Amino acid sequence: MNIRRKTSHGQALVMITLALLAMTGMMGLAVDLGWSFFVKKQAQAAADGAALAAVQEVSKRAGGMASAINCSAASADCQTNPVACSSYSAGSTSNLYNGCLYAMIDGFKAGGQAGRQNVTIQSNVGTLPPTVAGISATNVAYWVTVRTVQTIPQLFSAVLGNPTGLVAARATAAVAIETLPNSVYGLDREGDCGDHGGPGTGACGVPLQFNAGGRITAAGGLVLDSLCNGTSRVGCSNFGSGSVSSANQTASGNNYAGMGSGTVTAGGPIQIRGGAGGTAGGKVDPSGTYTPAPTPGPSDGSLYQDQTKGMPQPPLAASAPVPTCGIKNGTVTSGTLGPFNYYSYSSVNGSRKPVPDGGTITVTGTVTFSSNGTCPTYGTDINYNATGATAQTGAAFPAYIFHGGLIVGGNGNTSLTLGQGQYVMDGRAPDSNWVNSVAPVLDVIDNGSGRTSITGTGSGGQMFIFTAPQSSASAATPNYSYPGLNTQISAFPEIQTATAGLDLGKFEIETTNSSSSVILSGANQASGALPATLKAYDGILFWQDRRNSLMKYNPDGSYNCVGPFTGVSCMKTSAQQTADLMIDSFESPEQEIDALTGTITLDGVIYQPRGGLMEIQGPGATFSSKIQLISGAVILEDNVNVNLTIPTHPFKRTVVALIE
Repeated sequence: MNIRRKTSHGQALVMITLALLAMTGMMGLAVDLGWSFFVKKQAQAAADGAALAAVQEVSKRAGGMASAINCSAASADCQTNPVACSSYSAGSTSNLYNGCLYAMIDGFKAGGQAGRQNVTIQSNVGTLPPTVAGISATNVAYWVTVRTVQTIPQLFSAVLGNPTGLVAARATAAVAIETLPNSVYGLDREGDCGDHGGPGTGACGVPLQFNAGGRITAAGGLVLDSLCNGTSRVGCSNFGSGSVSSANQTASGNNYAGMGSGTVTAGGPIQIRGGAGGTAGGKVDPSGTYTPAPTPGPSDGSLYQDQTKGMPQPPLAASAPVPTCGIKNGTVTSGTLGPFNYYSYSSVNGSRKPVPDGGTITVTGTVTFSSNGTCPTYGTDINYNATGATAQTGAAFPAYIFHGGLIVGGNGNTSLTLGQGQYVMDGRAPDSNWVNSVAPVLDVIDNGSGRTSITGTGSGGQMFIFTAPQSSASAATPNYSYPGLNTQISAFPEIQTATAGLDLGKFEIETTNSSSSVILSGANQASGALPATLKAYDGILFWQDRRNSLMKYNPDGSYNCVGPFTGVSCMKTSAQQTADLMIDSFESPEQEIDALTGTITLDGVIYQPRGGLMEIQGPGATFSSKIQLISGAVILEDNVNVNLTIPTHPFKRTVVALIE
């Protein structure tokens, strides 16, 4: 026994020594892997930041317009093969240099770490990035792929003859084109008061309202941007005797985000800001029926802001002044008219030149607007003026501008054919026959016995712009003049006279005769007719000037206030309203579809800014169209049934995002 005990001494030492060798190797492996993981995370962060920075710079240069991006020094640097960031030196104006700088901030640069690092960058327009699959090239306007590489020393692997390791990361960012999936976007928030009748008749914080039952059947979802939920909350009430512009709401209101006893059946989710129930988020009036049940949405974010954020307003299709055309007594009964600056007049001066009266142009009989049309003649009146102007004869997508508005229909039958192009309604004079003297800037009517038909033709479609003359800018009030309109107004004294005193009015389409019809389709960029400046507005049928909102907007469609984007800070002051020359303190910017009888078939996107109001009515009638509604509030009257299917060209917006 003693002999055996002596011979076993030292075995533990051998085992521990062997174990230490293994443990040392494992420790080396852990250090190698841990260091590699750390450098990998750093490399990925550098690649992500660099790709996003390079793409964000291009989006900024293009003003958020994908159609404005091209391979040029002023727009986007295109490198079809990877190039090292060392190719760019300080002071470079290339957007890719911006990306290289961001990679450097995150610890990666070409030749960094004593030559152990490299950063390469690759980009292009109109193609798919070679490293990304499963997306359509039509959804990518510009992309940038960044690769970051670093050689690192090894411990454990060095024993096996591998003294160094290679860590690499890759990221791809793009100016992507996102298609909006929902049928209705209600932008109004608590404190936003929609009204069309004066004090005491408006509801605040209600982006969807049924005033007499009715139904909405939507192929897409609904987004309601309101926290009103039936409990006492500031800004959720009728505004009583105060002005729509008053933000001094009490906390005694009990409005809902969706209010009334109507029925909603949606093919997508019904999302309400801040959640679908409880005291924190908005919810719908329990007297209504909603399918599917409203779901909680985020408390805020891009879903609950103006969906055109990041985009300027669509400019005029004509960049240069176009000839003017005076319409005697404001009435057209026949003929083919061209794309001009139209105004009404009833008398002429000693030189036989018209004296504009600020009236509305009324179309009756059989009339066509076409790029090859002419200006009517009235004896010796000099009512056509092309001095310093550029004719749009034969233009693929010309601009027709109506200073004073347009009325279609009246006594007898009216047949109006609209060629493809942009139709600009530049304000209307106040009319005491309308509530608060706010008359429609586009008024489509029939008299019951007469038939009115409007038919849009051409694959390029029609884009209607509802605006008013230039605002009087001041130091405290941004000049939100409609893009390009001042070019037209300032070029002609007669237009300056015609537009004096015009305000933006509502739009109203009404059919009371079963034979009447309105058939219009929004702008179609796939037709090739749209100028480059309008291609990003594919699908737009009706666009209402953001300047006509009681809310403060930035030119790019973002709210000119700080989050949560509600309250006094987001509302224009009386001075700002006056400066804009297009706001009535009791009349929300309104669009109205009266589907009384006849046929109203629209295909496209209808946009109004926050604070706007889309009213659809017709006792027991059914209004079915391929439209997507983006508005402050949607109101259904008279138990009307509204069927919304997906437009041929739903609204698309440009976003900057990582796609790999």
